Amino acid sequence: MIDGKPLDLARLWDSLPANEIRLHEGIWKELERVNVSGDLSASNVWNQGTGQKNFNMTSEITTAMLRAVYDGELIDILDTEYGDRSDEQKQKYNCWRSALVRWSLLKRARVPVTFETETLVGNKRTRE
Repeated sequence: MIDGKPLDLARLWDSLPANEIRLHEGIWKELERVNVSGDLSASNVWNQGTGQKNFNMTSEITTAMLRAVYDGELIDILDTEYGDRSDEQKQKYNCWRSALVRWSLLKRARVPVTFETETLVGNKRTRE
């Protein structure tokens, strides 16, 4: 990143614990679309914190983004008050919130990213 080379997100995600959310290219592009298109009440999430020392990805921003990019089981979790969620639902929400915070930090730092594809050849993984 210091040299201005794009960050290979596949390699970054490989360094995360197994229970963390890995934002694949489709979700990343959808987050980009939602962020730029103004589907959120905040005009542009990653510019919102620029110039502030303590930018916080609030639960309202997280919920708005997750509603815009995801459907299915996660929407049911978002529709349930936090205090009424099961431990499993809270864990899933917190994992997605952490993933959005990572996305936000990379966006705010203007880190160029790539999504290299992996292929398995024998026992070795190669990136294309």
